Amino acid sequence: MIKKIVRWFVFIISMWGVFTLSRGGFIPSPRTEYRKINFANERWTAKFTADHKLAIAHDEAWSRDPTAVALRLAGYPTKDNSLPEMVNFEKILDNQVNVTVRTQVLNDKTVRQKEIRVELMRSPETGVWTIVWAGIKQQCVHKGLGFFWTAAACS
Repeated sequence: MIKKIVRWFVFIISMWGVFTLSRGGFIPSPRTEYRKINFANERWTAKFTADHKLAIAHDEAWSRDPTAVALRLAGYPTKDNSLPEMVNFEKILDNQVNVTVRTQVLNDKTVRQKEIRVELMRSPETGVWTIVWAGIKQQCVHKGLGFFWTAAACS
């Protein structure tokens, strides 16, 4: 019985770190809770970078939509047409936004969810949104402790 209470307590505490609700809804985690994505050194970002450059060159509509840019970085659209668990749009200024995309991870026993925070800026001349900063964190699964968010790799 005590083990169950401890597990629920750990679960509730870990979920509190996932998000905080206010009247406005989801409040994104601060930048410091994410590992910065290094576009030059991370292979999984190469397709996005190439697609984004082509979209800008061909004046594709998604390059002028900050949410679409963030979703493309997060791997959407997917082959199975699945949707992200959550997308949060936060307007900072007219030409600056933060978009947070949370995805459930189904094919990994150690990772339950991943969350990508993308900070974008719009070019006043072209209307194209470019990524100023992006970071990632993941919710790890740990036997006996439940779930916890970290910028480090889950093990």
